[in-house]
Amino acid sequence: MVDRLERLGLAERRSVPEDRRVKQVVLTPKGLKTRTALLEEFYVAPEELDALDKGELETLVRLLEKLPSKPRLP
Repeated sequence: MVDRLERLGLAERRSVPEDRRVKQVVLTPKGLKTRTALLEEFYVAPEELDALDKGELETLVRLLEKLPSKPRLP
């Protein structure tokens, strides 16, 4: 995973001065910008949910609350 982040220019490995066997993974400026953009998107409602009125949203919440909190394994 870290190799892929490095190839994309999102992260880099750095040595730890106290123990050169240890590597830290640090986000690059591009990685920080990407992380910020992704986190902002978490708070944007999908268009389909945005189109529902208050009553529909309340019904959806009631239905979702009926679902088990832990998924069942087959």
